[in-house]
Amino acid sequence: MRILVAEDDPASALFLERTLTDAGHAVTVASAGLEALGLLGSRSFDLLLTDWMMPGMSGMELIARAKALPDTPGLTIILTAISMPEARGAALSCGADAFLTKPSTGAKILETIRDCQGRRQQPAPVVSSFLRTESGQSRSTDKRRPAFPCGLVAASTGGPQALGSFFSSVGNVREAAFLVVQHGPAWMMDSLAALLAASGGMPACVARNGQTIEPGRIYLAPGDFHMTVTPDQWALRLDQEPPENFVRPAADRLFRSAAPRFGRWGLATVLTGLGRDGTLGAEHVSLAGGAIFAQDPATCVAPSMSRTLIGARLARHVLPLQELGVAVARHLVEAARDLAGGASMKMGKTDR
Repeated sequence: MRILVAEDDPASALFLERTLTDAGHAVTVASAGLEALGLLGSRSFDLLLTDWMMPGMSGMELIARAKALPDTPGLTIILTAISMPEARGAALSCGADAFLTKPSTGAKILETIRDCQGRRQQPAPVVSSFLRTESGQSRSTDKRRPAFPCGLVAASTGGPQALGSFFSSVGNVREAAFLVVQHGPAWMMDSLAALLAASGGMPACVARNGQTIEPGRIYLAPGDFHMTVTPDQWALRLDQEPPENFVRPAADRLFRSAAPRFGRWGLATVLTGLGRDGTLGAEHVSLAGGAIFAQDPATCVAPSMSRTLIGARLARHVLPLQELGVAVARHLVEAARDLAGGASMKMGKTDR
């Protein structure tokens, strides 16, 4: 990989350069944010590894400005001595794909780079029709009608900020439950749950194993745990089975488990994120009769997840972030009316 290191401390810069060079990477070092930005504008890099606190331009500003360049680096990682949860959350919200604290070992740095690179280079999933029956419905769809509809949401890089905006426009939908997977460490989930509750007005919590799903609430998968819907009841199960798509929690796991439980009253939404997570799970939701929404990639900090879903031709509705929550809320309210025996849901044409 071609890596640009932005680090104003000479000892740290030398350590990073030696660690990355010994691992076979081509490394360029900049001692300040402005210098790094100039290099990003004149050369192509696969990864930006930046300190946060630097003279002239912080690592956060550097990442934000790098994202606006025509040839933006594919991956960005912040390595800093600032370890407060609020700071880490802000770094991930601004578009960093990973956050490392100093001191960090060479092995940990290389492991993080390999993980991010694996998500970036993951081949596009092959969407098939192996679940489809002659009638077009999933073989595994539960015959019992759920008591309420469910919105399933996936996000990764840039997700905390996007989720806040999304639920702000969703508002208070008392008729449906929301199950959310945000790729990220455990330390950020409590603060993210508080952000989601404040954004839309619905209670939000980090999910507990065995917790019953209730309408009008948001359930957030804990860091490092997959969250699924149990097959025998409308409750949540947490486990530490191997990562999928290089991540745990994985949206594919959640979507697959929820599809047969909620059938055509389920709805999957894929927001900004690095990698491919959410597409194969969304196929299960679609084949069970549920609706699929995607954030317009042009409004994503990292467009890979939504772009993969759209490329698989699964997304029925593709909308900018500011419109997405309104459309999702409207669909779920109509789904609740349908469940209650009201008017049939109106399924419009694809929004693009």
